[in-house]
Amino acid sequence: GLEGISPGRNIQMSPYGTAASYRALDGSDPDDVRFVEEDADLDAGVDAKVVLRDRVVLDATVNPDFSQIESDAPQVTVNRRFEVFFPERRPFFVENAGYFQTPINLVFTRRIVDPRFGLRSTGKLGRNGVGLLWIDDEAPGRFVAPDDPRSGDRAEFRIARWSREVGAQSNVGAIYTERRFGTERNQVAGLDTRVKLDDHWVATVQAVGSRTRDGDGDDRDGHGVEAILNRSGRHLGVHAHARDYDEDFRADAGFVPRVDQRDLHAVVSWTWWPEGPRLISWKPQVTALRIDDQQGVRLERTGEVKLDFEFRRQTSLSLAYTDRVETLRPEDFPALAAPRDYDTGISRVEARTAAWPAVEFGVEAAWGDGIQFETVAGRPPEPATVAELELTASLRPVSRLR
Repeated sequence: GLEGISPGRNIQMSPYGTAASYRALDGSDPDDVRFVEEDADLDAGVDAKVVLRDRVVLDATVNPDFSQIESDAPQVTVNRRFEVFFPERRPFFVENAGYFQTPINLVFTRRIVDPRFGLRSTGKLGRNGVGLLWIDDEAPGRFVAPDDPRSGDRAEFRIARWSREVGAQSNVGAIYTERRFGTERNQVAGLDTRVKLDDHWVATVQAVGSRTRDGDGDDRDGHGVEAILNRSGRHLGVHAHARDYDEDFRADAGFVPRVDQRDLHAVVSWTWWPEGPRLISWKPQVTALRIDDQQGVRLERTGEVKLDFEFRRQTSLSLAYTDRVETLRPEDFPALAAPRDYDTGISRVEARTAAWPAVEFGVEAAWGDGIQFETVAGRPPEPATVAELELTASLRPVSRLR
């Protein structure tokens, strides 16, 4: 019979201060190498949190300190055509990030490198969820030429998100994002919905439009649409995904690494559960993908077969083969005189085990035919041989040390 219980006021303040100094080696004169004393670098800031009426959380930050954030997991970033995704790890952006999530990743806070001020408000009001974010970024003004009018300016981000629960596990929502830097401006607005069709099937759709003003004052309008159909169950799994982005779509506050495409891909899998003394489950999976540009020219065709095994004692094994035909165009690589097809085939093996409490092992290997995108200037991409090997080990000698 206990109702309407409030935890009371919740106000948190977390100030910080740092000081650093170092000596730099001056080697400009080989006959007189000396240390040059540098002045101390002082910095300070504060994070604050206020919970209003047990529903709405207001976060504020002034010159946040991110020096304690753990480093990103290693990824291979060379010879990649498109941007590599690194997840957010900074607490100010990770907390309550779910309020801003949509099927299309329109809020990618790694775009904000060095904020000076920031405000965020998130909360649940009945069936409605609301998220507001305003923050600046000093980094863009440092990376332009000193004679650029934007030198020293800050980029400003404004983001608003609303969602409403409809029925059982379904929702509708809207989002608006804006990034301003100097005379440049990018605005994105969109509508989305998630509909739970039954116990196994879920459909998700989002449509967005963008308007971008460049430094010359010219406006470009673009659109993007994604539709997803998922089925989850003990045996049959299905994922069907369609994307359509025109060449003028931009989401400067989000992560949309590829535009000018119409993409349709599907993944179908079936899981068996023998649950024997060693093998828990095994799953064959088939993937098919096709990407065209907005003029209907095929850019990529991919087929993949994969076999996953799950063993007891946290041990897994995955085998896969991917066959791909990728078409590269002169607009992608000016060294090409005409569109060119590249046939590739990659085999992959991945195994992991945590059978022992104090240690985990992992191995990933890939080999086959690929494409060398990064070539000598003036030469087109070339067929290449791919060989990758990654070994990982995590040690936990005691429960509190990794």
